[in-house]
This record gives sequence, structure tokens and C-alpha cells, in this order.
Amino acid sequence: MLLPTLGVVVVLGWIAAVALAVARAPTYGIGRATVFVTASAALLVCVFADRVANNFLPAWLGWAVPSVACAAGIALAALGVAVWSHMAGVRFSALADCFSQPIALALAVERFGCFLAGSAYGRPTDCP
Repeated sequence: MLLPTLGVVVVLGWIAAVALAVARAPTYGIGRATVFVTASAALLVCVFADRVANNFLPAWLGWAVPSVACAAGIALAALGVAVWSHMAGVRFSALADCFSQPIALALAVERFGCFLAGSAYGRPTDCP
């Protein structure tokens, strides 16, 4: 592990993404508070689904599947946002447009944090 800061970098990525989404909200006709609540709820659902998938999917499949657990968390978060947007009377397409760039920013920052932590370095090479 190069730097034990992955959690800090992930939190910073989430903060930057939420700040960008809140700044973009008026462009799509969405209230800033609505975007903040949506991002917070999506984060909670994503973390919960990831933990559940990490604990139960390997037992069912017989092998470790961290990427499937992460995908399950993201998919359930998207489903939760879709259901919430319908209940709140906000167009899901507007929320998806509002969150598209912030999600990319958060994932890029998170991948940088993985690199700093030494968990996403790839295979050794013999190239000069």
C-alpha cells in the first residue's frame, strides 16, 4: 500500500461530485436540495447493496465477486433514484443528465485513490 488514503480520496470524490451536481441542478430545472438528497440517498443505497452483495453473492456462487458486488450497488442505486424521482415528481432523465458528469468525476477520483493505495496497479511488465 503506497498511501492509506483510499477512504479519504473516495469521500473527497463524492464531495466534489455532489458539489458539481448541485451546481448543475438549475440547468435541468431541479432544486439544489433535491439533488443533494438524491445523491446522499443513492450513496447509502449503493453502499448497502455493495455490502449485501459482498456478503451473500460469494456464498451463492461459490467464488468471490467484488466487481459484481460493486455493479449491484450501482444498479440498485440507479433503481432507487428512478423510484424516488417518480415519487418526488422529478423527471428521471433530468436527474440522470444532472448526475452524468459528477458520477464520472467521482469514479475518476476514486480510481486515482485506488492507484495511490496500491490496489489498482496492474500486472508487472518487463518493458523498458
